[in-house]
Amino acid sequence: SADNFYDWLKGNPYMLEGRLSFESLTTAQGIQMVLTQLGRIQHGILA
Repeated sequence: SADNFYDWLKGNPYMLEGRLSFESLTTAQGIQMVLTQLGRIQHGILA
């Protein structure tokens, strides 16, 4: 759900190495980082 996504992103996910925050979604690079990580999670690639 959207709430779960927000909570996940707000918690600075360890797999994003603390480089991303909710505010990063205002940049193309930040959006791409989130989409890349979500794709990895979807395919079971967590590292």
